[in-house]
Amino acid sequence: MSNSFAILSYLRTGRLNNRGKAPIYIRITVNGNRSEFSIKRKIKPENWNSIKGRDKGSSQKGIDLNRYIDDLESRGWNSFGTFLFCCFTGLT
Repeated sequence: MSNSFAILSYLRTGRLNNRGKAPIYIRITVNGNRSEFSIKRKIKPENWNSIKGRDKGSSQKGIDLNRYIDDLESRGWNSFGTFLFCCFTGLT
């Protein structure tokens, strides 16, 4: 049984608000099935590193945002690990 799992954080630059900020989304892909959700945070596109999926800044606000994204991604990976454990051990 092969399982694929990926987490990506990205901006929706087509939805800029009146301050020029774009909403941040996280996409979770499991075995080719995608699910996307907003993390309810916004950032100016010029402050976003699209390769890393993080804020470029080193201000406290940028550090806090990056930690928040790290936490969400960590929760996703933990959930996937629990799912795999239950599948392979037969637990529900």
